[in-house]
Amino acid sequence: MAFSSASVSSIERVGNQNFQGLYTDIWKVTLSVNPASIAAGASDADVFTVPGIDFGDHIISYGNGNSWGVQAMINFYIGNPGVLRMVIENVHASSALDIGAQTVTVLIGRPAW
Repeated sequence: MAFSSASVSSIERVGNQNFQGLYTDIWKVTLSVNPASIAAGASDADVFTVPGIDFGDHIISYGNGNSWGVQAMINFYIGNPGVLRMVIENVHASSALDIGAQTVTVLIGRPAW
């Protein structure tokens, strides 16, 4: 099931000097997401187009500046070349998870090896 709304707000290629040559390319991707209420033990997912990313690239970090609580397990992975997939899982056993609209920043790196 797709989120209630989801879009890529911005994609920026950033320098790799902070990683001392570990990555040849780094993308800073800002996403706007608004997942629907997620039932206890269920998950919700959506995909985002990020030109240039490919299998083997690393999800270095992500954050939203807000606490999503201990009920949410969030994962990102590259599902296909140019496609970033976000999965939110409600790990709470008895209550729904209502995250609401969020802005999420994801850092993706292409390893130099």
